[in-house]
Amino acid sequence: MYADDLAIIAHDVTTMQAALYSLETYCLINSLQVNIQKTKAMKFRLGGRLSKRDILTYKGQSVEFVPRFVYLGVTFQTAGGIKAHLNSLQSKGIASCAKMASRFPLSKMSLNTLGRLFHSMIWPSATYGLKPLRSKLTPRSLEYLTIVQSRALKMWFGISKYHSSSSLLAAVDWTPMSRLGNEIFLEGVTPTDTYMPSGDILTPLVATRRKAVGKWYGNKLHELWCSKPFCFKPQPNCTCRLCGTTNISPQHLGKCAWFIGSGCDPSSPTVKEIYVIVSLLEHRNH
Repeated sequence: MYADDLAIIAHDVTTMQAALYSLETYCLINSLQVNIQKTKAMKFRLGGRLSKRDILTYKGQSVEFVPRFVYLGVTFQTAGGIKAHLNSLQSKGIASCAKMASRFPLSKMSLNTLGRLFHSMIWPSATYGLKPLRSKLTPRSLEYLTIVQSRALKMWFGISKYHSSSSLLAAVDWTPMSRLGNEIFLEGVTPTDTYMPSGDILTPLVATRRKAVGKWYGNKLHELWCSKPFCFKPQPNCTCRLCGTTNISPQHLGKCAWFIGSGCDPSSPTVKEIYVIVSLLEHRNH
């Protein structure tokens, strides 16, 4: 039989060592064994090195002091911070997005179904252990939730993770998940059901058109008309491969001489017009 997840808390190393002696006696009486290789110690402090007196032993073997430790899924740090835990939650949330994409055919999934899957599969893993830590949370620390949310949306669109998140969220009328986190963990407010509207704006789109629309809202199809390969965001040295203009901005496509000559207005296109724009750019590039 195995019994794990035992934690001992003490105010100083002397009291902790006495507790380890008591544990040793208890385990001896009850024929239990402690895996010293998996036994770790943490000294919570604001900074600095460990003192020479910070030594703990169990049955004559030294107990290793570590700067961080994962206990019951929560990452603890010696300074009492939560950054490591939030980074872990972001990684787990993105991993859940990838798992969702591998299990379900996103190209055939409606936007409404994506929202429901996000709340059932991704939200729990991305927010695990936050309620006990709410006193340390800030609105900025919860911004990682929007990163996870946008990653799921980009997978649904079938576009690169480097595309703009805010534009995509606005396109589907989704509120950033960081605001939902603020309501739940900072304000204690029961969230509304308007963060991921059930109305599917892009439901009629087939997979190819959905990807085109995603690229449009993500970065105005920048990678299709920029001369640099694999460039997803406008930069000072970007050049338009259509008209040769240098130092292009995100709004350049609406002013591009070649594009205006094609007779297509990219200022505020419909979904069908976006698909036409993509077809024109791809045909021009090939």
